[in-house]
Amino acid sequence: MNHIELFNEKTVKRLSTDININTERIKSAQDWIRRLENGELKAEKGNYPKFMEIILNQILDYPILDLDYEKDNVEFSFRKGGKTNIIIEAKGTETEDLFVRQNRTNPESPVEQLWRYMNHNATPYGIVTNYRIFILFKHELGDRTYYVFDFLSIKKDINKLKEFIALFSRKSIDEEFVEKIYQKSIVEEK
Repeated sequence: MNHIELFNEKTVKRLSTDININTERIKSAQDWIRRLENGELKAEKGNYPKFMEIILNQILDYPILDLDYEKDNVEFSFRKGGKTNIIIEAKGTETEDLFVRQNRTNPESPVEQLWRYMNHNATPYGIVTNYRIFILFKHELGDRTYYVFDFLSIKKDINKLKEFIALFSRKSIDEEFVEKIYQKSIVEEK
């Protein structure tokens, strides 16, 4: 599927340099990479608790107590000001291509599933992941504009962890840092 990049890569690198990657975040990222490389994250639901703990809480600072978990068939959602601000659709690493329709009762792709939930809840942001690939969507731009992040890229370049936090963290989305990166990307593309 041809798509439009949500962000300019140079803008992301430049604006994520000040993100704090403390020792806990680095250790958590290394733990997740180890799990990916050891094939421990194949199952979808069986890995929800580790995903919540390591990725959502320890790395991205989503408070577990603020999490709407498996509410209205949505795996993870978070609210801001009483409204759902972000929805996260998670699959295991056995789901290699998040754009391919699944062999299920409802044969949607994980991306289509996410969009159905985003449309139903009028949610500004959505993330779909197979625990390795993370895809960020901004609802108002449609399903052909998104940003793809491969978590294993952190292994080669620790600054990629800063980019991951800058684009996917609760704080960055709630405090509109993601929007700032988007707006600056538009300017830099010109």
